[in-house]
Amino acid sequence: MIIPNENYSLLEAWFLPLVQQMHKEQKETGEIFSPSKIIRRIGLKMDKEESIYYWCAKNNIPVYCPAFTDGALGDVIYFNTWRDSGFIVDLV
Repeated sequence: MIIPNENYSLLEAWFLPLVQQMHKEQKETGEIFSPSKIIRRIGLKMDKEESIYYWCAKNNIPVYCPAFTDGALGDVIYFNTWRDSGFIVDLV
């Protein structure tokens, strides 16, 4: 699959502030985020009724994604560690 680089830039611009907010919360509270918790946050941030993640978040239905960090979202999380290390995502 070929995806224009601009799409990754748009995704990073949208997702990075969420990662940074969760990292800040993690430092303050010690909460460890699972992919399901991150996906819930994505659904709440999307605020688009056509999104399944929106409805799962609104109804507190967990979404499981064992390969969460194997794509563009994982890249954003990983590359953010160069700026601010220590964010933990519990994949297990």
